Amino acid sequence: MNKLLSLQENLINQLFLLYDCGKFELVSEISSDLIKSFPNSDILLNLIGLSNRELKNYNISENAFKRLTKIQPNYPDGFNNLGAVLLDQSKTKDAKECFERAIFLNKNYAEAYNNYGNVFIKEGEFDKAIPKIKKAINLNPNYFQAYLNLGNAFYQNKKFEYAIKSYKKALEISPNLIDAIYNIGNCFIGLGELKKGLVEFKRILSIYPKNLKSKYKIATIYQDTGKIESALSLFIEILSDESKTFEMESNIFNSLFFSLFAIKNNKPKFYKSIIKHLEALYLKKNKTDLAILKYRLNKGSIQINKYYDEFIEKISKENYHKISNDNFAETDSNQQNNKPKKIIALFQTGRAGTGLLHSLIDGHSEIITLPSSYFSEYFDIKIWKNIIKDGWSEIVDNFIKNYPILFNANSSAAVSTIDGYIKDLGKSEGLCNMGKLKNETLLINKLSFKKELTSLIHKEKHLNALSFFKLVHIAYEKALINETKKNIIFYHIHNPDTYSQLNFNRLAKSSKFILMVREPLQSCESWIKHAFNHDDYNTVVGGIYQMLFEIDNIIFSKKPTIGIRLEDLKKDPLNTIKSLCKYIGIKEEKSLYEMTFQNKIWWGEKLVYEIKSGKPDPFDKKAINKKIGEIFSLNDQFIFETLFYPFRKKFGYIEKNDRKFLKDLKKIRQMIDDIFDFEKKFIEINKKNKDDFIKSCSYKFLREVLKERWSTLNKFQTYPNLINPLKIK
Repeated sequence: MNKLLSLQENLINQLFLLYDCGKFELVSEISSDLIKSFPNSDILLNLIGLSNRELKNYNISENAFKRLTKIQPNYPDGFNNLGAVLLDQSKTKDAKECFERAIFLNKNYAEAYNNYGNVFIKEGEFDKAIPKIKKAINLNPNYFQAYLNLGNAFYQNKKFEYAIKSYKKALEISPNLIDAIYNIGNCFIGLGELKKGLVEFKRILSIYPKNLKSKYKIATIYQDTGKIESALSLFIEILSDESKTFEMESNIFNSLFFSLFAIKNNKPKFYKSIIKHLEALYLKKNKTDLAILKYRLNKGSIQINKYYDEFIEKISKENYHKISNDNFAETDSNQQNNKPKKIIALFQTGRAGTGLLHSLIDGHSEIITLPSSYFSEYFDIKIWKNIIKDGWSEIVDNFIKNYPILFNANSSAAVSTIDGYIKDLGKSEGLCNMGKLKNETLLINKLSFKKELTSLIHKEKHLNALSFFKLVHIAYEKALINETKKNIIFYHIHNPDTYSQLNFNRLAKSSKFILMVREPLQSCESWIKHAFNHDDYNTVVGGIYQMLFEIDNIIFSKKPTIGIRLEDLKKDPLNTIKSLCKYIGIKEEKSLYEMTFQNKIWWGEKLVYEIKSGKPDPFDKKAINKKIGEIFSLNDQFIFETLFYPFRKKFGYIEKNDRKFLKDLKKIRQMIDDIFDFEKKFIEINKKNKDDFIKSCSYKFLREVLKERWSTLNKFQTYPNLINPLKIK
């Protein structure tokens, strides 16, 4: 590399020493100062790129390495480092080209092969990653990081035994490599060997007693093995540690819900003591975690309004909600945007056809709607904070970075959902196989959208999550060159988490809600089927819980809300859609009887339709004619039918027979405590130990859920906030 002629070698050595000591800000500051005098210094550009990558200033890092590769086009390290920072930003195509160039320049470049493998891991192509990483190991048998990445590729591919071998090889080279020990623990969890996993996480604590990730894993193992009190105590210990991450804190509060719900009636004293600990930690903090937890723990109870109000009060005090336009000119106020006044929000419970209804609504001349359910978590705190974090001038760019899938449904970029970040959502939703020949992808011109949205926000003095959301819809319509004087947004909110749901309810005061419903047992079986067949009991239990509690969700009593039966939409589309038009306040149009997005034929999720020509039939009755019993036995069905009786009666799924209902209600009380037939089947299929299964938090949680619903029915003979069906004439 070129030498800095007018700088002493000692100064460069000091910069590298500072870098090795983790003083990345100082290295970046000094190097950035020096580069002004020495703009072609490869050493300084490398230091700027490396230090800013560590600081997660990816744009600065990327630009530095790009300059470096122009100055030194035959320098393999420059291309490898550029590829690494591109990979950090999920720019996998460009990263591949960089690693290929680095390998071309140096055929024995082990690190570049390893990083090339990481690209395939990022893309989910684990079988392609493995040979690249193995090549790195062949070139450098002592390359522990490559063994670690090889283990990661095997782990992601659910080849846990191979992953463990790779991690152990990494540990032979670097005995205290925490990531390897931690991942071995995760492999044992994947194999269902929780006790062995526990040993590995405890091993980490023997080396690093304050390792919170390992403490969290230990707590979740305690939870899964029925040691709920030990799990809760450890969760509190982690929450008391100031070094916890935001993500860990969120995960713990979700785990707290399941654990506390499972013990609140059986161990009320311990339950109250945990709540007191949490209050001591959070009541004075300007955070909503505890308010959300209390709301969730009391969902469906007669006290729910109290906890709803507490959350709304807490969230209203948060100071991140509004951002101001410092360049706003009062003359701009004369050109204020005419934003849509009304929002119709579509919610789902179980598997009830929200995608179908959304596709029928899309294309209506009076409605603006964005495709799919990409924005189900838009009103979560982390999304809006991420959009406004760099100030007003970067709002549009940050939104685009958060939602690349809006502009190309083929994007693999992960989308935030209630179940975490999910990749390839556009593909799984069938938005990459649109049109008559199933060969079209939903696209939006990103530059046009950016231009329109930038122009729109220029006219705003302030923005919050809702007002910006409305402008996004206007910009979307303009980018499609559609009519922009529409006054109704149709928002497929789908299945949002608690924060998103309540925050949207708080902000969107002039909104109406629609809940798509279906025969509850049929809907539930369809929804939990994948989890049931893939050894995921936690998700099965979560699905049953949500089905039972969503039908009388308190938010539906706060806004005009109707439930639309999938059966009515399928069997009587003309009258159902006419009644829906009246509820929304729109005229009936031909497009309401066609499955489309952006005027392209939509064939359904994952190409479920086998029709090769013509158009899909939105009102095909296959889904609603499906027999119940694939998961639930007749005995199971009897219990759930009784718990769903008020809903089934109100929505016309069953004839009224209150006397029989009360008799059945008494009969099922004892049955709830016993193991269900579907659980016996789950144990048999997945070769579980029955005693361990019954001890688990999820098993206990489900019993408490069912008893809670039973108690409400026993007291009121109905669910107090039960939604009303759409009146069809």
